[in-house]
Amino acid sequence: MSLKRLWRFRPEASDPHIEVRERASEYLDGDASASLAQRIRIHLDECQDCRGFVGTLRATIAALRNLPRISPQPSTKDGIDQVAEPGDRRS
Repeated sequence: MSLKRLWRFRPEASDPHIEVRERASEYLDGDASASLAQRIRIHLDECQDCRGFVGTLRATIAALRNLPRISPQPSTKDGIDQVAEPGDRRS
């Protein structure tokens, strides 16, 4: 029985496509555990769709990093601070 068929019959088993999509940022940032990174690499070797997803995410992150950094107007920051939860505020 193929692995895909096992996932279909065992709903508690994790789907590697979902794991890759949910944890791709962690993987690309280098924050994934060694075992997670290995699972993702193995899956990416076998799955063209997930390779495409991770490649697109990688390109998006690179494009965003190349955008100029801007500082919000003080009034914008004050408005955000008013609606943000206390633990979410950054100085």
